[in-house]
Amino acid sequence: MENNKNTIRKQYLEMRNSMKKNYIKERSQKIWEKIFKTIEFKNCESIFIFISFGNEVYTKDFITNCINLGKIVCVPIIKNKKTMEFSKINNLKNLKKNTFGILEPIYENIFKPNEKTLIIVPAIVYSKQNFRIGYGGGYYDNFLKNNKFLKSFGVCLKQFIINEIPIENYDKKIDFVFTD
Repeated sequence: MENNKNTIRKQYLEMRNSMKKNYIKERSQKIWEKIFKTIEFKNCESIFIFISFGNEVYTKDFITNCINLGKIVCVPIIKNKKTMEFSKINNLKNLKKNTFGILEPIYENIFKPNEKTLIIVPAIVYSKQNFRIGYGGGYYDNFLKNNKFLKSFGVCLKQFIINEIPIENYDKKIDFVFTD
């Protein structure tokens, strides 16, 4: 089954990597407009969100908007294999690339999620049943497993919603998936 996930991952990563950044940025804005209107976003006090990498849904403008709205914004820090925590940030400065080339805060300010936290989960592809294929590290699945109370939103362009994906015991379903 993992081989099938790897095949899907590779196919959709190639497709995503062939897209123009301006197109992704423009389409990403449509996703954030939808999320801004949700009751979950309006009621949350903190947002756990990834800093976009490569041709992922573009998050930097959304992060800045959330900070300007007074939301507590936290981004992931990889601690070890399969484990990540989230660090509070006040802007998009003082970041450095981790071993995967993904931006992380230089200064850690670990923030624990609570019932008023919304988590935005990245993926390469989502299924119509709200399961995802990420990069294969299991970081988000582990984090969601340990924080079952979190409301989770997935984000991707509409081309990256497929009928179904292979599901493993450790895969966590996302509450809602937003597309452009």
